[in-house]
Amino acid sequence: ARISVSQCLAAGSGQTSVEKPSVRSEPGSNLGQSIYLEREFSELKSGQLQVGSETMIIQKEYKFYAAHRNETLKDKCSNLHGHRYGLRCFFEVERDGDISTLFGTFDDRVEPWLKEFYDHGMLINVNDPLYESLQDHCSRTGESFKMKLFNGPTSVENLAWMMFTEITEMGFCLSHIEVRETDTSVISYSREDWIRDNRYFASVRSPAVAVVGTITEN
Repeated sequence: ARISVSQCLAAGSGQTSVEKPSVRSEPGSNLGQSIYLEREFSELKSGQLQVGSETMIIQKEYKFYAAHRNETLKDKCSNLHGHRYGLRCFFEVERDGDISTLFGTFDDRVEPWLKEFYDHGMLINVNDPLYESLQDHCSRTGESFKMKLFNGPTSVENLAWMMFTEITEMGFCLSHIEVRETDTSVISYSREDWIRDNRYFASVRSPAVAVVGTITEN
């Protein structure tokens, strides 16, 4: 059994009563409109909300290959390069009899999503001059490139926020995720980090881009 998105929010913030947070809904990805703010709070106007004692964690690991650069840095990372990214998800589930959630339920959603939007593509900031150059190139040559568009630098921190949001929009509840950029460099991104970032991004530019992530904008 899945835990609702609003339960994830309440559990992450430490609240026992549910109040609508004072943050603005942003599209978290190209998969659809963000649901984490509005959808379920109307059903939970008052009363207590806590993750039950039968909550447990299912851990799943995935990988994808992608190119990117961080144009805001003045070092080697400003050059276009690639990574074999690792994604480790810690799904919070509730036990229902003998099982909680079938492992394949996660794979059926996460693996196609990674393949369509991330794997063997390029993570790129739409404000990076390189993005305009690539658009010009495609216009002249007719080529198209698989792009995952960001409205900010493609740092691993922003990537973690993007992925946490998009997986949450699938209807899953995450305790945290780990994003591996290199063999020795991993970021651990918790639900508390995600809630804090959403509040921050309500007042500044969100890294999300509400367009399809290809250079041809199909």
